[in-house]
Amino acid sequence: MEEAEEIQYDVSHEAFSRALPRSGRQSFVRGTRHVVHIPFTGDPEILLLKPNAFTASGPPYGQLRGADVLVTVEYPNDSPLDIAREVDAAASAIEQWLGFARNDAEQHNEQLHQEALSTIAQRRQEITTRRERVASSGIAVRPTGGSKPPIVRAIIRRPSKLPLRASAGAPIPLDPSLPDDVYPDILAAIAQAGRDMERSRATYSGMGEEDRRQVLLLALNGQYRGLTTAEAFNVTGKTDLRIQYEGRNLFIAECKKWTGQASLTKTIDQLFGYAGWQDTKLAVVMFVEQKNLTDVVAKGRAALLSHPRFTEECEGADELELRARMRWPGDDGRIVDLAVRFIPA
Repeated sequence: MEEAEEIQYDVSHEAFSRALPRSGRQSFVRGTRHVVHIPFTGDPEILLLKPNAFTASGPPYGQLRGADVLVTVEYPNDSPLDIAREVDAAASAIEQWLGFARNDAEQHNEQLHQEALSTIAQRRQEITTRRERVASSGIAVRPTGGSKPPIVRAIIRRPSKLPLRASAGAPIPLDPSLPDDVYPDILAAIAQAGRDMERSRATYSGMGEEDRRQVLLLALNGQYRGLTTAEAFNVTGKTDLRIQYEGRNLFIAECKKWTGQASLTKTIDQLFGYAGWQDTKLAVVMFVEQKNLTDVVAKGRAALLSHPRFTEECEGADELELRARMRWPGDDGRIVDLAVRFIPA
């Protein structure tokens, strides 16, 4: 409630009870005005709409100011009103009309949901029918422009090429993948987030592994946005960081605290443990509390080179990063890219 305000209260409508002359002129007495703020959350536009159901007394009255509804209570000083009762009555009326609006919104959303499901099902059937028709022709398909519309900025879904003869009735396979030029860009974003943590040690000093992972998640989603969601990166299941599209992983990373060479080896094994054969872009982020980073990176490099899946080192890494090609467990012909980033904690 704001401070009470003295006003001149018009009592012309009380001419009979106050024995005022019936001259038609306004008559004023000393009065008081109280302005009470009722906060709300959500879209204020809903308060300005008329629902299908309503009361005979009409809508409640108030003033919108930011995230508050302002209810004004005025009375002559010789006939004061119960402020709380007046405000409660106004709030109850607002709640009642919001209930009417809520019912309209729920009915609309349910109808929209059903229409969306019907439209999606129809569209899916059209695409399936077209793919089957193309596949049944037995003619190889040449990709237009070599790429599909972007999944996230600079992340492209590429169709796999058909064999010379496609089996009749088989759908055209479209496997999402992460272009090679995007992988180092993601690693650079992780590196920049690591440098920001190092520059503001006081801010991040009390954070554990989980909190630091969330910082990386926010930093990455600040640069990459998904096609159907607000975020390209997410935390799902056992994987710390992941880009997923149509149920397939395009990039996965694991975040751990450095406790020695064995911790890196264990993390790499863990990453291979829940990655899939088609997951070819992997990363490990090690949060390092030790002061001697040079020694830590050297030990990490030794652990990486001695890993049974190691094939060769790759160029492009800085002094706090290792990049390598690794053989897939059980399939030496399958090569994946792995980056290890060391972030001072």
